[in-house]
Amino acid sequence: MFTVSTSTNLNGQKQTRSAYVNGSVNANRTTANWKLDFSVNESYSEDVFKDVPLFDTLGNQIGSQDIRSFSRQYSGNVLIVKSLGPHWSAGLQGFANHSTFGNLDLSVSFGPGLEYNVYPYAQSTRRQLTLQYGITPLYADYTDSTIYSKTRETIVRQSLTAALSVTQPWGSANMSLTGSHLLQDFKQNRVVLFGSVSLRLVKGLSLSVFGDVERIHDQRALPAAGATPSEILLRRRELLTSFKLLHVYQPQLSLRLHAQQRRQPALRGRERDVHHRLGGALMGFPGEPPEYRAARDQLRAAERQLRRHVEQVAVLRRTLPLGGALKEDYVFGTRDRLVSTTGLRHMRRLSEGLPIKNG
Repeated sequence: MFTVSTSTNLNGQKQTRSAYVNGSVNANRTTANWKLDFSVNESYSEDVFKDVPLFDTLGNQIGSQDIRSFSRQYSGNVLIVKSLGPHWSAGLQGFANHSTFGNLDLSVSFGPGLEYNVYPYAQSTRRQLTLQYGITPLYADYTDSTIYSKTRETIVRQSLTAALSVTQPWGSANMSLTGSHLLQDFKQNRVVLFGSVSLRLVKGLSLSVFGDVERIHDQRALPAAGATPSEILLRRRELLTSFKLLHVYQPQLSLRLHAQQRRQPALRGRERDVHHRLGGALMGFPGEPPEYRAARDQLRAAERQLRRHVEQVAVLRRTLPLGGALKEDYVFGTRDRLVSTTGLRHMRRLSEGLPIKNG
């Protein structure tokens, strides 16, 4: 699957204007044993304030100035996952990033990961309880010298995540706890607790709540020079902190046409056994062996190709031009059992569309 998305937000008036532009490209492919995912993202944000007053130490205005502030980020991600059985998966993940907010000219990371699911992956549409371990070398080239007097460095980070996911008729719930630290210094660590709940209140109306809390002790990219007042007010620089909070409350109303609602049960019947693996998803029946899924996916692909070929042949037949003229206008007839078997009751010429009677 290949997806391209973009968004833009522009507004302004006489003394202020702001702009935000975001774009992303994603490509992914999932088979019985593999999950491949590639994505790139770019975002740009700018604020301009004109004729901002300047004051001296006594509070007297001594002039004005224009203030322009911007933030830019580029990132790319690659994920490669291999299924190792009904409970195990392994993969590689890479990430590259440029961020003016994070004081990063370039950061690149690439490393392996391993996941164990307490429940078989075939049940993952209903429940998952997973443990994930990853170890990732990271190279960072900083824009400005950091609080550790670094302009570039290579570090290694390891992480462990426990995640629970449950889906029931009343809705779904997810929770995860991640702990990570630098191999060089265990004191530089981070703990992230995430949770989300989606409740189906009535038909077509749901309520979603999610949030996370982070304990942070690993901000190695903070610039030694700190941030300017405008960067602080406009949130253009990452600031020193020991925690972070996020909470989102989101009611959602979903309206569907009756024709769509009638078609959904059949769709759910065919796709209800979709289940997820580390970093991805694949389709199958509970307890099926990998070789069966691979052969069935190959059969489905061949059937789709056959249908497309049949449709192409039908189009060619419908658009076939007229052939050459016949040397003789043939006459066809049908026998009528009520008449003598030696005579032809109904006659039809090849050049005519309607039958003619034999006088």
